[in-house]
Parts: sequence; C-alpha cells; structure tokens
Amino acid sequence: ALSSGWPPVLCAALAVRIYANCEPWPNAWESHFWCAQTDAALLLSLVAQLLSGSGGGLSISLSNAQRSFALRDANRVVRWQLAFFYSSAALFKLNSSFLDHRYSCASPYVAQLLTAYLPDTLSLPLLASLVAAAPCTVALGESV
Repeated sequence: ALSSGWPPVLCAALAVRIYANCEPWPNAWESHFWCAQTDAALLLSLVAQLLSGSGGGLSISLSNAQRSFALRDANRVVRWQLAFFYSSAALFKLNSSFLDHRYSCASPYVAQLLTAYLPDTLSLPLLASLVAAAPCTVALGESV
C-alpha cells in the first residue's frame, strides 16, 4: 500500500523505470513498451493527485482519499491499456508464419512446458498434436 510519505519516492522510481524501459528502444521487447506505458499511467495519476492536493503547488503527501483515487484512476487506465496490448498481440499473431506450427515460436515453448510438467508415460502422438495446436491456442488465449 502507498503510505502518505511514499508518493514522491514512488514517482521518482516510476520515472527511472520508464526511462530504463525506453532507453534501449528501438532494440527492446514490446513488454518494455507495455511496462513504460502502464508505469506512465500510474505516474501521471499520482502527479495529478500531488498537484491537486495543495492548491496548485506540489504536495509531498497524499490523503487516503487521494491515494485511493489515484490507484483507482490508474487501475482503470492500465486495464484498458493491457486489453489493447493483448488484443493487438493476438491480432498480429494471425499470420501464416505464426499459425504454422513448424515456424511458430509457440510450438517450442509449449513443447518445453509439456516435457517439463507432464509425465513421461504420455504418448508421443498426443504430445505432437498438442504442440501442433500451440499457435492457434496461444492466439486464442491472447484474444480472450
């Protein structure tokens, strides 16, 4: 939970993490972009509450109501951001390369999970069919 003395420290930490996620662009994973965007939503919500608490100046603490509002506001924005990010990821996976189990990154990923967590007594044809279905399963999972 956010204590009343934490917002300036949390804002500084969020700003540093946003910078750290943006610094390697364009050579970064999309998860860096997602993290920077969601952190920015929380940072802007906290800064808005810090500015509104002291008549236009910057306050160093937030009341319980202000903290709750900042977290609720950021939560709403972040949920929409993540829904957009995952929907976009699912949409961009709908291509011939990803959906072909011979080329998709989903197939080796699922194969690794199956060999790590399923018993060795399962039949090879069953495992092969699960690996072949992995690309469609991943695309469906991200679109839900």
